[in-house]
Amino acid sequence: MDKSAANDPAWSSQAIAPPPLADTSDSERLDKPVGAHGLFAPARTGVLHACLLAAAFGLGSPAIAQDSNCDNSVAGEKIHCEESASSTDDIDIDVSSINIEIDAHVNNTGVPPVRAIHSGSGNTTINIDGTTATPSRIVTRADSSDGIQYLHKPGSSGTASLTLENTEIRVHGTRSNGILGQHEGSSGDLKADLNTGVVIETSGSRSATGVGLSREGGTGDAIIEAQGIRVTTQGASSYGLWARHQGTGEVRMDIRDSTITTNDSPGIFGYRADSSGDIDIDVTGGSTTIGGGFLNFGIYARHQKISRDSTGNIEITTRNHAVETTGTAHHATLMGTYSYGIYADNEQTGNVVIDHGEGSSVITRGDNSHGI
Repeated sequence: MDKSAANDPAWSSQAIAPPPLADTSDSERLDKPVGAHGLFAPARTGVLHACLLAAAFGLGSPAIAQDSNCDNSVAGEKIHCEESASSTDDIDIDVSSINIEIDAHVNNTGVPPVRAIHSGSGNTTINIDGTTATPSRIVTRADSSDGIQYLHKPGSSGTASLTLENTEIRVHGTRSNGILGQHEGSSGDLKADLNTGVVIETSGSRSATGVGLSREGGTGDAIIEAQGIRVTTQGASSYGLWARHQGTGEVRMDIRDSTITTNDSPGIFGYRADSSGDIDIDVTGGSTTIGGGFLNFGIYARHQKISRDSTGNIEITTRNHAVETTGTAHHATLMGTYSYGIYADNEQTGNVVIDHGEGSSVITRGDNSHGI
């Protein structure tokens, strides 16, 4: 990629970084919102005040029992499982054709239908499936209420993985993601394996990402694999699929025959900061469509330098995939729309490779917008 884009006026003061996930704790964050467009710029904030976190991300919600309906023995009830810091047990949620719906009552703020939290040494495995005729169904209308949430806390270790098939997730609240996975432990991969029949829709006005994974420090990969899924988001800073890493390991996104649709937010985003490792995004078949607004990205990868050097390559590969940004609005201070179909930015030591291959297309609209 031509790095002269870094001198583009759209990038002199504006940058996209992922919105924060829940329960952030380390001392260097990319959390600071700027402007009215929902963009996020790097900020070394120190340890954020717990009250601010609670207000922003729905923390401080009602206490949840360590184990509540883990085996889905009570149909229609929330599934919440937790292991303490002293535990060496695994969390294993394996359910089929579930139907869980949470209304918008204030008591449900910050409460997901399905949640697993591990603070000890053990793996977290969530398997949810259904049939074509009777898919699993997860609906929440509460704010700060993710459809599925799985977290490994600081000091923990072990793999955290989610596998879905024939599952529909519909999330209506602000700051409510379809799927949120976060690993702050010393070691272990963070994975989401999304298969045929998975539909994820979020309609919150902002920070309502379809699928978000964040590996915060530690060692392990952040991996999203998708086959034949559909993801639709509507709000500002509501990414389709994104994976973030701030530790040692790879960011890998393998998306096949899937449809990603967002409104004024990046469709597929791989990100890392001040940490060594590659970002590898491989997209085959399907489409990514970004509607409305400006400064939009179909597929975006960024390896950011904030305060320390690191190494890692960026590679984006597309085959038979259609990318389109439809917005034509002008940024308030920039002379144009400045949207990009595919964009990669490596501020660290490493290569950038974009292999836009056979059968793939990119369409962008608006003044000063670019394909690749």
